[in-house]
Amino acid sequence: MAYEIPILPVPFLAEEDLSSYQWCFVCLSTTNGNVRLLNNGTEPAIGILQNAPTAGQVADVMIEGISKVKLGSAGLVNNGFIAPEYNSATDNGKAVNCAYNAQTRAGRLIETATAEDDLATCLLIPR
Repeated sequence: MAYEIPILPVPFLAEEDLSSYQWCFVCLSTTNGNVRLLNNGTEPAIGILQNAPTAGQVADVMIEGISKVKLGSAGLVNNGFIAPEYNSATDNGKAVNCAYNAQTRAGRLIETATAEDDLATCLLIPR
């Protein structure tokens, strides 16, 4: 069962509607310091969204600690590095396998699950 041990949750404003992205990776906007979905597959995440805000609401983002994370695919293994998935502008932020790419690597699974959209446990790698 996925669990969390928060160390550093940080409140940001949601730049867009993130109500369907709780437990997904988000990134920091370079224009205003709000958080948003990723724009591409190489953009680094700042952390995992802990709530489900709409645009302009407070978005609680865990940037350090252990967090729940939504899986983007089955077959992820314990102790494996993960990165934010990017399929499209509206389908991104879930956890997928990551090689050792320091730019996109965002965490390490310490307790995985079995299917896409299941919640797993992630040790965040601070940026």
